[in-house]
Amino acid sequence: MQVEHSVALDRVQPEFHEEVWQYLNIRVSDWRIRTGKERAKEYAELLARVERDYAVDRYIMLGLWGMESAFGDVVLSLAVRAAELADTTTLS
Repeated sequence: MQVEHSVALDRVQPEFHEEVWQYLNIRVSDWRIRTGKERAKEYAELLARVERDYAVDRYIMLGLWGMESAFGDVVLSLAVRAAELADTTTLS
């Protein structure tokens, strides 16, 4: 199943195994910066509303969006996080 595979990959992410500068040098690219600036303009109204209503900085959101999905679909990333939480939380 896709979610189990995504959870397994999530648990071995490189940010847990690489030095911070090694991680940044590999992942922070001109493409991500350029695309992030484009998305900031394209979604300015939505980002401003989320920033205002939920006090989440728009640039933090853009950074997470770019790193988690390369500015693609974030639904799977959110599903993985929810599956991890469900996996580690027991209801009693």
